[in-house]
Amino acid sequence: MVARIFLIAQLLLVLATALRPVVPRPPSAVAPSALSALPLRSSDGTTAHTPPVAAAIAEANSASPCATWRLTLAVRERNGPRILPLKVSVEVSPGSLKPLSPTVFFTDFVAGDDGVAAAQEFPVGPGSWRLDGTTLALDLDFPEAMARGEARLPAGRLYFVGELYTSGGLAVVEEDHAKARKVMSAAERAVRESEGGNDRPKVWNEAAGRWERPERQNNAGEKALRKIELARAKAEVERVVKRRVRRESLSFCEGAWPGIDDSVYIRKEGKLSTRPPSNGFFGKLLGGQKETLGTWTAEPVIAGQEGLYF
Repeated sequence: MVARIFLIAQLLLVLATALRPVVPRPPSAVAPSALSALPLRSSDGTTAHTPPVAAAIAEANSASPCATWRLTLAVRERNGPRILPLKVSVEVSPGSLKPLSPTVFFTDFVAGDDGVAAAQEFPVGPGSWRLDGTTLALDLDFPEAMARGEARLPAGRLYFVGELYTSGGLAVVEEDHAKARKVMSAAERAVRESEGGNDRPKVWNEAAGRWERPERQNNAGEKALRKIELARAKAEVERVVKRRVRRESLSFCEGAWPGIDDSVYIRKEGKLSTRPPSNGFFGKLLGGQKETLGTWTAEPVIAGQEGLYF
């Protein structure tokens, strides 16, 4: 009886839910962009975004010729630990960089009894960028000199040199590495088989009436050939390893870049200097002395998620 009453109550609840009127949700006033809707991954520090996220970034990039990145400069003292930190967000369009704000600022302690921290603000002008393979070269104009203790940033155009990688390119290198490791493992196994004897499976000797391990033919030529194949396989693994990029050495998140239909990462610890990069021996010889000021990193600015990267 109790079970029947419980069953009737469940049926009434299902019927009431089905007859409940559906209230439509009001449409959003502003449609979010593809980038602003991207979820952040629960990263383990070694893997990139899943393909759907990378595809969404690529789609958003192909729809717009611009992308926004935040550059973080670390200008260091010559012989000290102090850093002059600067952050400048730039809109990247084909061939040019445009700061989103006409000024940059950093905090410094004003000399005196109070030791009050004050914001130092300085102008910043537009610049350009160039991509040659994976080498990325940027420049921005800083009309006024800046200083924080012994860490000094001279007035003029500053040059950023770093490396940019596409998600697809990084995935190809990882696939090549896995294939090379597989070939090397097979070559190592072949060498062990040619040199050892105890690992050969036993076979039944009908005449002797017992299981015996077959004798190995000592073919010196075969052994030498297998060792050569192993050496080649190891050399290929070493060649691919040099192309690999550690995940922790890249920007935390991937972003869009003009002209690239894929999501990209920018390598950390790029070089910041007072002169443009020179190509070749004579370019370096005639380019004059350039002063390395420090390093720089970059992170994509995704709407609604800017604060999660810093």
